[in-house]
Amino acid sequence: MLAARVARWARERADACALVVLEDGERETRRLSFAALHREATAVAQRLGDAAGRPVLILSRSQADFAIGFLGCLYAGAIAVPCSSGPRNRGWERIAAIVADAAPAAALGGTEVRDVLDKVAALGLRSIDLSAQGATGAGRIASVGHDAPALLQYTSGSTGAPKGVVVTHGNLAANLEMLREGFGVHDRSVFLTWLPLFHDMGLIANLLVALHCGVPCVLMPPLAFYQRPQRWLAAIARYRATISGAPNFGYDLCLRRAHRMDLSGIDLSHWEVAFCGAELVRAPTMRGFAERFAPTGFRAAALYPCYGLAEATVFVAGGERLGGVTTARSPDGTEAISCGRAATGSELLIVDSDTATPLPDHRVGEIWVGGPHVAAGYWNKPALTAQTFQVRLHGTSQRNYLRTGDLGWLSDGQLYFAGRLKDLIVHHGENVHPEDIEATAARAHPAFSGINAAFSLDAGREDEIVVVQELDRSAASGTDLAQALASLTQAIAREHGIHLHDALIVRPGAVPRTTSGKVQRKLCRDLYRAGTLAPATA
Repeated sequence: MLAARVARWARERADACALVVLEDGERETRRLSFAALHREATAVAQRLGDAAGRPVLILSRSQADFAIGFLGCLYAGAIAVPCSSGPRNRGWERIAAIVADAAPAAALGGTEVRDVLDKVAALGLRSIDLSAQGATGAGRIASVGHDAPALLQYTSGSTGAPKGVVVTHGNLAANLEMLREGFGVHDRSVFLTWLPLFHDMGLIANLLVALHCGVPCVLMPPLAFYQRPQRWLAAIARYRATISGAPNFGYDLCLRRAHRMDLSGIDLSHWEVAFCGAELVRAPTMRGFAERFAPTGFRAAALYPCYGLAEATVFVAGGERLGGVTTARSPDGTEAISCGRAATGSELLIVDSDTATPLPDHRVGEIWVGGPHVAAGYWNKPALTAQTFQVRLHGTSQRNYLRTGDLGWLSDGQLYFAGRLKDLIVHHGENVHPEDIEATAARAHPAFSGINAAFSLDAGREDEIVVVQELDRSAASGTDLAQALASLTQAIAREHGIHLHDALIVRPGAVPRTTSGKVQRKLCRDLYRAGTLAPATA
């Protein structure tokens, strides 16, 4: 189990570096050895008291405190619940919904989230300030079973009904071993990430696998990367990081900002695994990144496309270490990038979702996954768990599989991702439900009806999001549509952190619906692409 592994490193590699924090993406502000990390995590476990077997929210914006708090939960036998605690009131509705769903025993955070901790305290939840002292750091690690929940990874579901993926200690241990083998982690490996720790890719595929393997992990805030992508590359060079990755948009942002970068003195020749996942991996981005940063010593062979999802802990399939990018022609003739082969111990099937029968190579179907890393289900949602985690092939009763909701195809054992089975949008590596965007859009202006459609478009290097919004039939004539459009785009940016590719206000009845009144997003997207959706006039 992970807690026992960290305790082991605290004994065997007491003074070895476990964590480094670059608060602004450049300046080192904190460094923890394995002994210090173990001591502080044990202190948190003491303060959690009788929280064993119960969820505990982790709300800290401090990356070191987040790591300590997460590990402290495992030490206490509690169930860690990573949460985003954005500035001001952003994200509060989601946190409140998670509190209602998980019924946590406590919330962990520091002075930087005092306002959020005060709000959860008002809901009757005990809050623990990670920045305050109050325990000796001595104590024993709780004994937990293989099937006991280690964390709840809440997906980006609709605000009113969040889904917590139950990752057991066994799931976590199995997937960390898959990551260790897939990434080829060795004693000289160094991880570095700017991905948020409340997201499974930042937490598990970076921080936790580094702790599992007893090697350092360098942390920098996402905002530091967004503001200046060069900080990522400079930090990799400075700390001679060997493993670092991002969704496709991260590599693309580096490409688009490359003309502003001073690359003198940046040496990326030791970067061994530049993994890319969480959203569609695009061949032009991968080729462009390799070519543009070749003068720094970056090797195209280091690129490591992979596939995973929270319901399988995080990692499902990946390429060969230093194997670079493999492309093939998809069944519809377009270029596709291989996401590699199933991790050792993982089983990948392409299935006809209507008949639950396996499909042959080069046939697109739903990706089904089996193995010890597949999570136990959704927290307190037995019916949805059965529909998603306990499906079986037609005519068999031998084993359960996870239905991913993703489309893909296989060729010579390699997985090629083909898109989403449902309307889920992946934007900058994060799952975004169209219902959430649509709800925000409908509230953005009094002239809007509740009928609208949000969907993604393939914009070449990354998916872009479009909203088509109907006017309400009772909207006053002479409505300032330019102002209404500005209100819509500003509301989406404020509530979701998304800058829309386009927004279109249309007349009542223009958004296509089924006979039962359900919005047809795919058809709406097709009409938008065809240019047949006429904008409303004042």
